[in-house]
This record gives sequence, C-alpha cells and structure tokens, in this order.
Amino acid sequence: MQKGRVIKFSGGKATILGTNGEFRCSARKKLHDNGLYVGDKVIVGSDAVESVEPRKNLFTRPNIANVEQVIIVVSPVPKPDLILVDKLLVKCFWEKLRPIIVINKTDLATPDFVGGLLNQYEQVCEIITVSAVNNQGIDELAYLTRNKLSVLAGQSAVGKSAILNALSGKVVAEIGDLSKKTERGKHTTRTTKIYLLSSGGMLADTPGFTSLETDNEIKAEAIAGLCPDFPEGKCKFRDCNHIDAKEQDCAALIKLKNGELSAERYNRYKTIYREVKKREETKYG
Repeated sequence: MQKGRVIKFSGGKATILGTNGEFRCSARKKLHDNGLYVGDKVIVGSDAVESVEPRKNLFTRPNIANVEQVIIVVSPVPKPDLILVDKLLVKCFWEKLRPIIVINKTDLATPDFVGGLLNQYEQVCEIITVSAVNNQGIDELAYLTRNKLSVLAGQSAVGKSAILNALSGKVVAEIGDLSKKTERGKHTTRTTKIYLLSSGGMLADTPGFTSLETDNEIKAEAIAGLCPDFPEGKCKFRDCNHIDAKEQDCAALIKLKNGELSAERYNRYKTIYREVKKREETKYG
C-alpha cells in the first residue's frame, strides 16, 4: 500500500502521483460508484486505488477535490467577463479558498485597463500583473503557488495555458487562440489535470471552472457577506440585501456614496443577487 494523489482520471484509469513519481492504475468498482476525482488523496494497493482520504472540498463543475486556492485570470483580450470573476470570487469565499486575480497580457494592456481592475478589486483579494509571453510577473506567481494545489479559472483565451507553461518551465498545455469571428476563446482544455510546478506547487487546468454552483449551496442573502469590500457586520436594516436604493441609511449604499465601494462591483452584485433570487423562487415556488 502507498499514498498518492490523483492528478488525472479518465477512461476508468487514474494517473497517480506517488512517492516514486507518476503511474497509472485502475480504481475499485466501489470508487467508480461513489466517485473518484482529480485532486483526491488516495491509498493505492498493488494494482488499484483502494480508498480515498477525506476531502477538504469538492467541486463538480469541473470535477476536482482538495483545492487550496483559485487563480482567476483576466486579460484585455478577450474583453473581461467581470460577472464571471465576481461569481468565482463568491464561490472562493464560500469555500474558504484563497483567490488571486492575475491580469495577464500586460504587454497589451493599457494603464487605464489595469488601473480600472485594481480600483474594483484591490479591496477584495490579491492582484498581480503578468505577461506570460514575456515572463513578466511569473516569479511572483510561482511564489504564490508554492506547496499548494491551485486551480486556473477564467474565460478561454485569457492565457491560462500560457501561464501554466511558464510556471512549469516547459510546454505542457496546448495554447488556444481567439475566434476572429466571435472574438471569444477557443477551448483547448478537455480534461482536468494537475501539473507539477517548478515552485513545488501543483496547478490544475480544467475544462470549465466557470460557474457559481449556487443551485443548492449559496443563497442570495449570503452573497453580500461573501464580498469583502462590502460593509462588515450587520447593516442598520435587519436582513438588508443592500439593494433597495430607498434605504438611504444602508451601510453599503453609504459606502458607495462615499466612493469606498466600486459602483461597478455594486451593480454586478445586484445582478448576481437577483439571478440567484429568481432561481430560488423558481425552484421553491
């Protein structure tokens, strides 16, 4: 018996990172029935995965377990989907994960673009700027990923694969491109896989870490509490959702009026809140 971690799982076969390197093996039928996920810490017998150790967390879109931090990548091209960024941040804080926003392609970014993102997110989480093609900022990102399992998140074609290659010190992932017709990214990642980094950390590339997963987990009323730039503690109004503009003494609205809360962030919060609230009302009638 030996301990290891699942770094890839497809076709009923698991690639395991063990004490002596990588190897492939099958999984017992009971694990097929109950689920085996990339990121799982496992006990491996002579020819198969025998059991899974308790998980710290588990995501099902995409399938990955035991994540410690999420690297959310944005770039000037394609145009950032900041609703997606805010949903990912909410999910991170719900799961008690450390989010890091990486502004990639700084060789193409204007000062206004970078400054605008810093203004909106500097109160929320750590932000670093990189250019994967020029290797700018990669050392800082490597430091932040050391000895942790991180996962890449963000739109297609923002440079996630290029960042992964830069951190790995070699080409391990296919780099996609933008569709000239739609100016959207072409998906290049098809399965979730964990890569070993020169920093000693591990980085997972996934085929779609893009959803909030709020269906049964995060309720609309909890979202404001998962936004660090919103007022801490209780608002003057009991069960305040920080949306009703008539409530002039609302702590969030006061912070917004004083320029202490990004108006863009606040407007996206309202969009996400209403989206989740509508889903709850549809589900529960």
